[in-house]
Order: sequence, then C-alpha cells, then structure tokens
Amino acid sequence: MCWVDNIASYAMYTGFILGQHTHAVKIINNSCYYGLIPISHHGVDVGRYDTVGCIYPVHVSTSNLSSSLRIHLWDGEDYSAAGGNQEVADIYKQ
Repeated sequence: MCWVDNIASYAMYTGFILGQHTHAVKIINNSCYYGLIPISHHGVDVGRYDTVGCIYPVHVSTSNLSSSLRIHLWDGEDYSAAGGNQEVADIYKQ
C-alpha cells in the first residue's frame, strides 16, 4: 500500500510496476517498452498518466490483475505503439 505523488521514467524497458492499494497522482513514462504494469488484487488508481513513445503503454496480465485499474486522465503521444495507430489506446493483454 502506498501513495506516490509524481514519478517519471525515461528509456527503460519497464517504466513502473504498481502493486496493490497504490495511488499515484501523476506518472510520466517516456520511451519505454512496457510503460505501466499493474499487479494487484485490491486496485490501482492513477490520477494522470502521461506516456510518450511506449510500445505498450499498459501491460495487463489476467493472472496479475484481478481487480480494477483506474486511470483518470490518460495523455501523451503514442508514436511507437505496437498497433501503429498513433493513438494512446494500446493496452497489451496477456
């Protein structure tokens, strides 16, 4: 369980892995392969998620996330997304 104010990553393979009862005010990921990986059985809450250049902005695995992932504001340019549609809409589900 934790409260994170503002966190950022740049040019990482995995931006952030957030566990149960995590509340983040603002997350910034730039040039990551996997931007955000929620691992939780009790919910992950993000106020603002700004992602630029992540192949998979969010990676969701049904074995690791059995609760909710709430992102209140999702912003950024997704120019390198796996789907190639240049929209911040690619969620990789496994």
